[in-house]
Amino acid sequence: MANVEELDAGAEWLRVAADLEALPLRDAWLAWTDPEAIVRWWPQEAEIDLRVDGAYLMRWPAMGWTLRGTYTEVDPERRLAFTWGWDHQPDLPQRTVALDFQPLPAGGTRLIVTHGPYGEGDAEAADRQSHLNGWRQFLARLAELDAAAATEPPV
Repeated sequence: MANVEELDAGAEWLRVAADLEALPLRDAWLAWTDPEAIVRWWPQEAEIDLRVDGAYLMRWPAMGWTLRGTYTEVDPERRLAFTWGWDHQPDLPQRTVALDFQPLPAGGTRLIVTHGPYGEGDAEAADRQSHLNGWRQFLARLAELDAAAATEPPV
């Protein structure tokens, strides 16, 4: 399994890094921004309007979950940022996520995910931990894709 490392960011922010050794920058970017590619490792269904203020919608119909937000930064193969809110958790505040894509010397991509901000209290700490667990699981799945699998449409 791929190494997904939590970086020091304090209690207010969650930062994790994953080395996507088999994915060059272009393919790592497409794995996040192409609806046919993102469903290979994360949601079951995806709609993406990739532009600043464009909306995205990720769905897990089997679980009844929908994640939605808007893009706040789109810098191809460098940075992608967006708002984050689950339909099934309307009491939690909307968060932001920033993805920083960095080239690895051997040709892969180091992806750094910054998620937050989180406030004080048990509910906020639990949400932060839930996001950490989710990022560990799904970034490991992304890291296991090779470049062809990340960008080819599902069969």
